[in-house]
Amino acid sequence: MLGDWSDWFSLRRRQAPRVALNCLVDIEVPESDPTHYTGLTAVDVSTQGMRLEGGDDQHIRSLISDRDRAWVRLRLPGMRTNLPRVQVELRWSADTEKKYQTGWKFSQINSATSKLISEYIEDHSEDILEEPKEID
Repeated sequence: MLGDWSDWFSLRRRQAPRVALNCLVDIEVPESDPTHYTGLTAVDVSTQGMRLEGGDDQHIRSLISDRDRAWVRLRLPGMRTNLPRVQVELRWSADTEKKYQTGWKFSQINSATSKLISEYIEDHSEDILEEPKEID
């Protein structure tokens, strides 16, 4: 049996497990000296990216470069310190009934940080989010 054809052709949007979160992420305010940060809430994270909640379109656009990239500091629940600075790329945005949400792909992340995120996901497997079911 081949299973879901989108899996077979690697067409799913997400290729790594995501876990639910509720923690603060600091996004660098571009060209601030000294560097200033603004906070958004991380809703979920994977080793490849994260979904954030908060702000609005204008606020998010003020935080990204012309290549839709920004620098962030992520805090995982239970960790005493922030993870090292990571560059992210804005992939999508949506104004939901609850709050403005954005999806970010990690574009520059070191292997140690990726490993910490992976270990966090493994340690919180009960919080793994299911891929939405496709409607026939």
